[in-house]
Order: sequence, then structure tokens, then C-alpha cells
Amino acid sequence: MTHSIKSPTVSVIIPTYNREDLICKPIRSVLNQSYQNFEIIVVDDHSTDDTEKVVAGINDSRIRYIRHQRNSGAAVARNTGIENSKGAYVAFLDSDDEWLPEKLEKQLNLFQKCGSEIGCIYTGLAAVDKFNQVKSVKSPSYRGCLRDRLLYSNCIGTPSTVMVKRNYLDQVQGFDPNMPSFIEDVDLWLRLSEHCQFEVLPEVLTLYSDNNSGDRLTLNHKLVVEGILSFIKKHHSRSIFSRSEQRQSKLSSRDIAESLFDTGRTLLCNGFLISHSEAIEVGRQYHMWSFKTNFLNSKSLLYYAVSLLGQDAYFSLIKSENEMRSQVKRILDKISR
Repeated sequence: MTHSIKSPTVSVIIPTYNREDLICKPIRSVLNQSYQNFEIIVVDDHSTDDTEKVVAGINDSRIRYIRHQRNSGAAVARNTGIENSKGAYVAFLDSDDEWLPEKLEKQLNLFQKCGSEIGCIYTGLAAVDKFNQVKSVKSPSYRGCLRDRLLYSNCIGTPSTVMVKRNYLDQVQGFDPNMPSFIEDVDLWLRLSEHCQFEVLPEVLTLYSDNNSGDRLTLNHKLVVEGILSFIKKHHSRSIFSRSEQRQSKLSSRDIAESLFDTGRTLLCNGFLISHSEAIEVGRQYHMWSFKTNFLNSKSLLYYAVSLLGQDAYFSLIKSENEMRSQVKRILDKISR
């Protein structure tokens, strides 16, 4: 199939590694878009399977295949795509995710209605299993200047929902190759937030593959710990915990405290599982900072104290809380019937 790609409006970047059995799905979801003026750049991060052969078998001149000579990680692969792209807009798509047909068109239409200060538009998403059955839906609502929120949590989510103006990507020099996988995306969103504002399409336009496979980075406790600690060291100076800094934040003390608590719990859970002393220490600090940020959040103090008793006690507390939530949910469900 022949298409002109001299001046594509959108550059779609698909990083991949050993996904010969999945790579057709995201590519087809792009080719099926209602908006057709795009280029697809597949960046193969030195796969050892037949990814190149599979991509070559898709007959469309808008597809460009670039192969790394060595495995360098998703951040470097996405940067390779950015450096070789021609579009004024860049959209990212992971090699096991896919888009609904109107995603690009709706994002571009919204860009046309927005001012120049809007540099990034992201969408709602549905997490699906290997049978494409919906497991959960996320309909985000955060827009505008998101720096304060991104400082504490990834409210944007997976890169597959995002379209960015090329000029803003150039200003921040793309993804940071020194950031570990799993955290390089929120690092980019945070750096972009210092130059532009965000807009959102809450409707589900992206399907995120959530099959709990063992190769998911978020199931790798070591990578999760390394990612969070790297982000903290790069962006969380002690000043963000000061009263004066927090008073200037657009977030409430309750929201900040909850985010600090979640970070602490994630570090402690993963840190305990792999006996990572720094993660355990920093996780406890974040529980304490959570409590100091909002003294009404006594849960943070409880979790801090129990963490001092060790892994078994900490996980028992989490299990008890989860069971209590389940019981409350069952009671409320019965009442609402």
C-alpha cells in the first residue's frame, strides 16, 4: 500500500523488544485510525526473535523500521524514534497496547481548539487481559499545570495515551536514558510540565495490556525500587517537604500526604521482598513525612510504627486493611440493592 509521508502530521513511535507475537496488534490499530496523515516508527531494541520479519510483512509505506545494535531500554528506543520523526506531533504506543480508531483524530481536534500553552494531551484507558476483556477503566480528569501533582504521582499514566507537540519534546530533550524503566515516563511528564500545560480526553481511547505476565516491569521488585529511588533523588529535594513549599502547592495537604504514604508503602513492600535496606529506610521516612504533612492521617504513623517490627508485621497490617475494605464493600453492596 502506498501513502505519502513527506509531511506527516503525527509521528507514532512504537518501541519493541522480542514482541514478534504482539507487534502486529499496535501497528494495525494505528493503520485503522480515522485520521491517516501519520508515520509509524517501530524501534526494535535489538530483538532476538523475528520482530523485523513480522514488521516487514505489513505492507504500508508509512511504516519505518529502525533496529538498535544493542539493547538499550525503552527510554533510548523512544528517543531514537523522536530523533527520526518528522511530525509536528508525537504519539507513543507500547508494543502490547492498542488504540481505538478515533484516538489520533480526537486528540488533534482538541489541540486545534486549545491555546499554544497546551503541549500534551492524554486519554482515558481500559486495562484488558489477553482475551481483550476489560479488567478496569481509568477516566482521568487532571488538566492545566500538573507540575505539583506529577511531583508526587503519575497522574498521566502509560505513554500509550499521550500525544505531545514536537517542539516541547525538543525543549526537554526527550526521555532521560539514565532513568530506570518503569519511571522514565513520569519523569518526562514532570519535565514537560515545567514548559507546557496538559489537556485530557477522559474517554477510553487506549487499550492497555494488563495480563499480569512475568515480564511486566511493575512486577520486577528491583526495577520498581530503583525507579522510585531514582525519581526521588532527581526531583524530591528536602524543600518539597517544607511547610512553605507545600503551602504554595496546588494540592491539598491531604492529597500530598496520601501520595507520600503510597510512595512509602510501595517502597516498603518491594524493599522487604528483596531485602533492599535503602528502600525500607526511605519508605519509612515517607510514612513519617506523610504524617507530618497531615496529622489527621494517623494511618501513616501506624504503618511507620508497624514497619519497624519487620516484613511479616507490615504485610499482615496490609492484609488486614484489605480484608476490612472488602467486608465494608460487601456490606455497602448489600445495602444498595
